[in-house]
Amino acid sequence: MPSMKYANAYFSVKEPVVGLRLVLLLLVVVPGIVQGQSSKPDVLTAQDLLKQVSAAYAQAGNFHVEVVEESMRTNALERDWRMTYRTVIRGTGNRFRIETRSAFGSWTQVSNGTTEWIYWLDAKRYMQHPLAGTGPYRYSLYFGGNNEVMDAWETIPHLEPLAADSVHPTRLADETISLEGQAIPCYVVHAERDAEGQSEIASDRTFWIDKRIHIFRKIVMHNAGYIRDGDVHLPFHEDITESFPVFDLDTVSPDSVFQFTPPADSKLVDDVVPDEFRLPRSRAKKAATFQPHPAPELHLSDAVGKTTTLSSYRGRPVLIDLWATWCGPCLETMPALAQITEAYRGSDLAVISIDEDDDPHAPLAYLKWHQFPWTNYHDRNDLALRAFEGKAIPLVVLLDKEGTVVFEDNTGDYEVALRAALAKLIPRPTSTH
Repeated sequence: MPSMKYANAYFSVKEPVVGLRLVLLLLVVVPGIVQGQSSKPDVLTAQDLLKQVSAAYAQAGNFHVEVVEESMRTNALERDWRMTYRTVIRGTGNRFRIETRSAFGSWTQVSNGTTEWIYWLDAKRYMQHPLAGTGPYRYSLYFGGNNEVMDAWETIPHLEPLAADSVHPTRLADETISLEGQAIPCYVVHAERDAEGQSEIASDRTFWIDKRIHIFRKIVMHNAGYIRDGDVHLPFHEDITESFPVFDLDTVSPDSVFQFTPPADSKLVDDVVPDEFRLPRSRAKKAATFQPHPAPELHLSDAVGKTTTLSSYRGRPVLIDLWATWCGPCLETMPALAQITEAYRGSDLAVISIDEDDDPHAPLAYLKWHQFPWTNYHDRNDLALRAFEGKAIPLVVLLDKEGTVVFEDNTGDYEVALRAALAKLIPRPTSTH
């Protein structure tokens, strides 16, 4: 298995990246490691282990993760095999480094906290701009099916619900697996995710859980069922194997990791992506043609079935987030939404979310665990998304006091534009936190 340590050869970092796994985290998530007691793995149930994995991801601060993914998607007329390598490192102060290798090329995206670079190794060109928001610039790289950079950035937001929403877990025999020469003792848990509601894809999952720090080191998933295309159901089968040769939580990475030195044969350009794939242009065109319009009436239901209407919020600006726990971009943008909510705490801004999950309790558990304070409503049949004429989630909508839609965004890269739209409705945030 090729090494994932800085897969793009131009950017090998000579300084070691030191992983500091906090003893406090171990005390929280590993029963028995208190006052010299040893852990008793035979006592841990499969459900216990998955809860502890989910907790470890939820508490992750800075991290260094390397992922090797092999997937095969098949039906009677298709066999689509892929191998992907991803590295993602997050540091303090909005610093990050992402590297990917896949059929869509080799990419590096780096931020030192103020400046961001995006480099396409195969094309030998890069772009440089001031960092906007709290995460990587996204949509220049979504072209021709290339989602690898954002998939890398969303590794932990993807893994946390994967642990949390697995059902029927069963302990299997413990195993020691080898990843890049490392012998890693693991608990092994088999679990499932049943097809529910609109989802017709069931998932059979096996997890190898590192005994030391209770995170996934290997995952094998078999996803099967049908994809809906209107009233047509198309058969679907996918096998995915993910391994994590490096998974350090609460790391301290050297400053050099978050710097970029352009290779001598590379060229600085305004946009690394070919003209025909430049999504920001279409996004800018859409923003230029956006016209405020009345919000649709919605009947909103919470997890226990209590209902209200969107019009009942009339007289207050309303910020609405349409999301789901299975949507990686949705989860990745929630910290920014929480910061905005805190900034306007004490104002008359109402913040609500509407989930598209099948299980109404999973979103509530996720919001509670992360202490996101807004009110959540449940929309199992995508009625809200269709009412707003949205094509996909995340979809963020801002209404003024009269119930007029004054801002909408379904890219997930909304923070800067949303803050500007809010400033027009509520000139001064009540909090600077």
